Formats: sequence, C-alpha cells, structure tokens
Amino acid sequence: MRTTLRSLAISSLGLTSMVLTSTVLMLAGVTEARTRPHYGGVVRIESSAAADTTGLVTETLTLVDASGRIEPLLAEHWEAQNGGRRWQFWLRANVRFHDGTILSATDIAQALSSKPGAPWRSVQANGSMVIFDTDQPQPSLPTLLSFPQYAISKTDSSGSLIGSGPFRLSSVAGNTTKLAAFDDYWQGRPFVDAVELDGGRGLRDQWMDLGVGRADIVEVPAEQIRHAQQERLHALVSRNIELIALVPSATSIQDVRLRQALSAAIDRTSLLNVIFQKQGEVAAGVLPDWMTGYDFLFSAAQNLALARDLRGQAGQTGTITIAYEAGDGIQQLLAERVVLNARDAGIVMQAVPHNGNGQADLNVVRLALASPNAAIALRQIASAIVPGDNGAADSDPEALYRNERDLLSSYRVIPLLYVPRGFAASQRIRNWTLDTTGTPAVTQMWTEDRR
Repeated sequence: MRTTLRSLAISSLGLTSMVLTSTVLMLAGVTEARTRPHYGGVVRIESSAAADTTGLVTETLTLVDASGRIEPLLAEHWEAQNGGRRWQFWLRANVRFHDGTILSATDIAQALSSKPGAPWRSVQANGSMVIFDTDQPQPSLPTLLSFPQYAISKTDSSGSLIGSGPFRLSSVAGNTTKLAAFDDYWQGRPFVDAVELDGGRGLRDQWMDLGVGRADIVEVPAEQIRHAQQERLHALVSRNIELIALVPSATSIQDVRLRQALSAAIDRTSLLNVIFQKQGEVAAGVLPDWMTGYDFLFSAAQNLALARDLRGQAGQTGTITIAYEAGDGIQQLLAERVVLNARDAGIVMQAVPHNGNGQADLNVVRLALASPNAAIALRQIASAIVPGDNGAADSDPEALYRNERDLLSSYRVIPLLYVPRGFAASQRIRNWTLDTTGTPAVTQMWTEDRR
C-alpha cells in the first residue's frame, strides 16, 4: 500500500505540475507599457474582511516558497540536536525593527517564549542564536515557525505593533489601516511609499471605487470571475486555495453514520457548476489535488442509495440546521441546495442564518489556505475545525495522507469545493502578482499614473 500510494501520488503530481504552469491567469488583456520600476505612490486595497497586514509588517524565522519548501527568513540556517528535542536557529545579521533597533536573539526569545499552544518547553537566546528545547522530538519545527502566529514583533510605549517587515504601521482608524514603506528594510525598500488597507467594504462598493479611482486593488470572488471577464477587469486569479466545507458543531450529529449519510447525499458537481460557474473543483479531500496529488483516493461522488441506507441505520430524530453567514447570498444558496440534496436522501434539514449563539448543527465555512505547504495547510484546517488541535505538521507523504484520511473518516469536516481567489487592479498598478497565499504581492508592485 505504501509503495502504491507513493507511486500514485508522484504520478499525479507530475501530471498536475504540467497544468499548474499556467494556473495564475490574466482575465483581461493587459496593454501595459513596458516601464521601469520606480519609487513612490500609494496603493489602496479594499476588502470585505478586516485589513490583513500579515507578511507586510511582521516576519517569521522561516517562510514557505511557492513550491511549499521551507526557506530561511529571519533565521539564516538551523540545526536539530538530541533527536529533534533541541533546535538551534542562527539569526540573520543587521535586521532592524521599525523603531531602528537591531533584531536580537533576545527579542526572538521574548516574542516566542509565551505563545499559547507552542510545542516547545523553552526558548533561550545565546549570542546570535535562538535555542528551542522540547519534551518530544519536533522534526517539523522549522515548518511550524513559518506560521503567522509565530511572527516576531514587539510594541512601543503606546501599544502600537512594531515589526521588521517591508512596511511599518502608520495608523489604524476604524476599518482603515495605513502602512508606510520601511526605508531600512533588510531586503530593500518597497517601491511604493504607502499602502492603505480598507476593510469591511461590500463587493459592490469595491468595484464602484475601482471604477472611479478611489481604490487600486479589490476582490473578485470565485463566483464573480466570469462577471469580471465580461467587465474586462484587469484581474488575477489564484490556484484553488479556498476550501468550502460543512463542519458539524461539537455537540451535534453525534452518530458518524448520519454525518456520512449527509456527505454522500450532496451533489458537489452541481454546487460547482451552478453556484460558482465552474470556477474551482469538487473537493473530495481536505487539501486540493494540486497540493497533494492523491485527492483521487477519496470519494466525492453523490450516492443517494448509500445516504438513505446510512440515514436508516442512524435513525435521525429532529431537524438538522445548517447555518450560513447572514447577508452572504452565495453561502445561503449553497446551504439551501445542500438541504434539497439531503431531502432526496430522507434527511430533514433547514438552512438558517448564523444567530451568534452557535446552536446550529452544521456550519458552512470558507477557509483560505495559509500556505502552499501541504503539512502546514492540513494542520491549519484541522486546528480550525477542532480548536486546540496542535498536531505536528508532518511533511512525509505517507504520514500526510494518513493524517488527512483520519480527519476525513470522522466526518467532522465534510469538504464540498475548492475555489480560487481573485483580485482586480486599476491600470496604474504595475508588476502586480499574487503571492503564495493568493493575495496581492504588494512589495513587488509599483504605481504609474497615466497622463
């Protein structure tokens, strides 16, 4: 089984890689003049969620590249000792915080010593080296240290966040966060002078602001990609990096057969084709196939006969409620179609908006992957589904498959779809790309106002 699994996964990954060479697509023809990069200007980014400064203001010891490999960032190199129970990380020299002070090993130790749920017993500074001691072997510690929750920062006397990233925090007022380029950034100053992040904006307002020049970058949800094509927006689309799933509450649907029956009753292909206009892929596993290559080993096909049989064995009592975000028409439509699928299998369900008390039996969730590294992504999803789950980020292909299979077999998460993320930009934005998490790579872009 192990040899077969590895062979299948490698074969699938080989086929997938040929397709992924053109995964990030331009949805509209770009007629940009070839211009040289230059400094200056402000980039205004709008979003429906709160402003996210991850990777702009703070940095981690390690990072994950586009291929999912762990690379140095604040740490130049590292070494395991005592069977993986002790790790030594050597810091990069002459990295400065935004207040001008040099980042030291003591700063790292202070920032990481009291992180909740961290797998280490202690963090100590020794010259330019940071030493982690753990009770159990931690072969994946360099991977774990790339997680956003382990970013290095401190606060000033007013409580404002200070990091070492390419941008420093200027101000926060309501839903608007302003960042300024950090001149002494160790990898070189960004091209733009400032970034304004405006959260809490509805999609209609975002697109209107883009059209009249009040915004430079706005969101294009998966279900709106075709519309963006028709509108000829200057847009980029990521790989399928957002999981849409059903998650039962901890105290409901205790019989695993009923959860399995619900999973078997859902027509995922119709959800993809009708609601998301074929933008994405059916999700059989927790992780997308481009990331692991073994998604085909899990089943996502609708099977009403199996669903009816399992429902009969479980003996459902009462109505199962499925909650969606109030005001989110796409989530509501998805929940209502799941209710119709369940009814065909004899499962009684009702779609309801979230009421804030967490009493629904099922919840529609959308989880954007935190990393292209499969082990990190799986750990992130598992911890979101089962709070407090801080399992190891094991990158071994067989262990990864086993961990995902175990998570799926409990039906505590019922994957539905994987969809891409999209963004549209004004014509004044140059050299804009999406980073490994499918968000605009602000540090690489510059502005050019047309005359």
